[in-house]
Amino acid sequence: MKPKVQRELLEDMQKYIKCLNPDDYESCSSESETDPVVIEFMRNYYDKHLPVDAEAWLRVNKIDDAFHDANALEEQVKFVQRVLCGFFMPFRMGYYYYKAQVIDYDYLNYQKIPVYQIAVKEWGIEIVLKKARNFSGWIVSVNSEKPLEIDCRNLFDPHEEYSADLTLDEDSDVFYVNLPEDKIYGTYAQNKSQFTTRVRDNYKLYTLFFLIKNCLESNYPFYNEKKKEEEEKKNMSNCYRPYNPESSLDRPDAYYHIDHEFDDECDYEGD
Repeated sequence: MKPKVQRELLEDMQKYIKCLNPDDYESCSSESETDPVVIEFMRNYYDKHLPVDAEAWLRVNKIDDAFHDANALEEQVKFVQRVLCGFFMPFRMGYYYYKAQVIDYDYLNYQKIPVYQIAVKEWGIEIVLKKARNFSGWIVSVNSEKPLEIDCRNLFDPHEEYSADLTLDEDSDVFYVNLPEDKIYGTYAQNKSQFTTRVRDNYKLYTLFFLIKNCLESNYPFYNEKKKEEEEKKNMSNCYRPYNPESSLDRPDAYYHIDHEFDDECDYEGD
């Protein structure tokens, strides 16, 4: 009898295991349960073959109800993938163009806590982050090709230093973050292109990503050009409108065209 595998997990298996034969498994809907043996196999496989897409990693690494809120990890992955990644794909068709990757993991009460990586080559930036061990905030490492001028007041301490040391010295400003050593940098005050910091909650993390995005828009002029193109396309898609005598577009052909420059794009011509 073939082991049952949920359709999305089977697609993940085909993506990451090149020699996999999907005919060896019975594909089923999300309403059915995947064979536990398959989940255990993929969990161990991912441990040895990181990085893996965050949502694929989540499918085989659910939190045990006995230790934590079962939905906590799922909500965390959704926040990283659907909200934070969303800052870097304004011109991409499809919500998941940029994938958050799990590049490492930590343990808390025998449960795995993922280390995420968001890399956007077009903007020359890589961000590595994970939830703090006490779940009170996030540890964030930023590696940017260009300096990021961020107003960090009330957001994070630009002078707070972090280390990969296993010992937490409560009398110093060194905080144990348990990130990969090659992803731990100095302070923002030392280097505005490459730094590791801590933010206290999801809202401050969201704000940090918002500010980073604004810096990238300034650093990469092509962004504004593409933004203008997108706005023009959006206007063209709305080139038909009801006549409004009070509008600045008050002219004989206003009913049919918003602007003359779009006349060639519109199929319908006015009388």
